[in-house]
Amino acid sequence: YYTVSFDGEGEAAVAARIDLTNIAKTNLTNVVLEIPGKSLRVINAVQGFTGGYPYLTPMETPGVRSNYPDYNYGYYSLEPEQVSTPSGFLVTLRLANSLSQQETTTLLLYYKVSGYTKNFLGLRSFAFQTIKTDYDVATVRVAVNAQEPFKIKGTRASTNYLPNVSSLEAGKTYSGVADSNLSQFSSIVTTQPGFVKTTQSLDPGENFVVKGSYAESVLLLYLTDIVKWLLLIGAGVILF
Repeated sequence: YYTVSFDGEGEAAVAARIDLTNIAKTNLTNVVLEIPGKSLRVINAVQGFTGGYPYLTPMETPGVRSNYPDYNYGYYSLEPEQVSTPSGFLVTLRLANSLSQQETTTLLLYYKVSGYTKNFLGLRSFAFQTIKTDYDVATVRVAVNAQEPFKIKGTRASTNYLPNVSSLEAGKTYSGVADSNLSQFSSIVTTQPGFVKTTQSLDPGENFVVKGSYAESVLLLYLTDIVKWLLLIGAGVILF
């Protein structure tokens, strides 16, 4: 799940939630994500557990399972390792607890990336690209928004905002404790309104590209459509 907010400079602020299941027979200890773009700043990355991974007490350490009930829920801060590539960036996340076969976890990322927009006389076109992974992806949902005063074509020219990302601000760390704000943020990302597109069944190495446009003026946003209709009307009059 992605919630994207573009600004006037063309930078995208992205909140991403990845629900991951280890289908391999070996334990999964790290995840490599390929993020396309010209520049990338990963502000925060967090791993959450939905069951079987109790949050830590002060005497426990990551990677060591406790005997507390499975219904406990905790979040763990991750330290991304970033390497640039010709087409973007490789981000390695070392999991706080490895996943055995069929175990699941949720990854929450907040990052800012550029290279998805083009500006022509104030009309900004975008082609947002989702993360590439080495895994099969069942479903992808992308909700694109724009910061004030910009409006996105296809959403009744309204401006929406990124969900409250204060829980994923830079420098904020988690060591296994539950956090209601982070849980709420994780839930909102899956249903955020805006210019929404979805797809299914991506193979490893594939990603989803969402295209659209945004501008400050509604007239500029729909100028190409207006010109097309005027040309059609003019052609019709001439033919008549």
